[in-house]
Amino acid sequence: MVTFSWPEGVTVVQAYQGPRGQTLDPRESEPIAQLTSDEYIRMGGMRITRTLPSNGCALHLYGVVYLDGRPMYSEATSLDYPGITRLDYQVVPYGHDGMPSQPGARPASYRIFAEVDDELHDTPLAIVGQLTRLPLHPQDGRILAQPVVSLQAGVPTPSRSCPPGTRWRSSGRS
Repeated sequence: MVTFSWPEGVTVVQAYQGPRGQTLDPRESEPIAQLTSDEYIRMGGMRITRTLPSNGCALHLYGVVYLDGRPMYSEATSLDYPGITRLDYQVVPYGHDGMPSQPGARPASYRIFAEVDDELHDTPLAIVGQLTRLPLHPQDGRILAQPVVSLQAGVPTPSRSCPPGTRWRSSGRS
C-alpha cells in the first residue's frame, strides 16, 4: 500500500516498477498500478498487488493529465523498495529409521526444511512451537531452536530437527 498527498489537477496516478537507483520513462513502460482520486480515497491508498522482487526495486509514481487524448506525465516521485526475502518451510515427520514417516505412523522426530527466494547468509531463525493458534504473537509458544542458517535460493534445506512434542487433549490437559 502506497499513500501520498493527491497531486492537484491530476487525473490519475500511475506506478511503474524499475531497477533500484535508475530513472524510467513512462512512455516506454507499462504501469503496474493506476488509480483515480476517487479510487485512492475509497481504497485508502494505491495497492501494489504485483509481487515485487526480493532483492528490491524502485517504484516510480507519475501524475498524469490528458491533453488532446495524449498522456502528459509529471516528474516522477521515486520510492526505493529494499526488498524482502520470503521463506517457505515444511515440517516433515521422520521415523526411528531416519526415513520420512508413513502416514498415520508416530514420528520419532520432525525435520524442518526451509526454502528462500533469495540467498540468506548467517541469518538467525527462530523456530517456535504453538499448536493452537496462527498467526503467532510475541508471547506465544516456546522457542524450540534458534539456529543461524545460510540458505541458497530455491534449494529446500534441512534447518533443524525437533523431537515430537506433547499434544493437548480436548480437556485442556497435556
